[in-house]
Amino acid sequence: MNTLCGACHRMPAPAGAPVDLKNPWNARHQPLLLAASECFRKAEGKLSCLTCHQPHEALSHDATAYEAVCKSCHATPAHRPTTLTKQKTCTTCHMPSVSPGPGLRFANHRIGIYPALDPMNPATRKRTAASTR
Repeated sequence: MNTLCGACHRMPAPAGAPVDLKNPWNARHQPLLLAASECFRKAEGKLSCLTCHQPHEALSHDATAYEAVCKSCHATPAHRPTTLTKQKTCTTCHMPSVSPGPGLRFANHRIGIYPALDPMNPATRKRTAASTR
């Protein structure tokens, strides 16, 4: 499904061509970034563009609808909400807004954990014995 959506919503790079996933311009290429996310890989084919978007309708800006989609797989967040996260949705933090150029703004579809000032470079977590319990 993502290949079909990607016919219009991804850059015209040949298969296997190197891609800089940290380049803000690639925020325009949603299927490319979605496929690079850990959430997508762990979903074993259950996550596609159609999980969140209706292809024949205008793009929804209803954060609560997207929040419900996240919670369909992640009923309980793996983190403790902080004062900051209580006022945000899942997508605000895990799919941050990126501006690849003047007048352009896209959600980064590479679902991940991002430092506040770097919306294209997901943070890596070091797993400790305590975090695996």
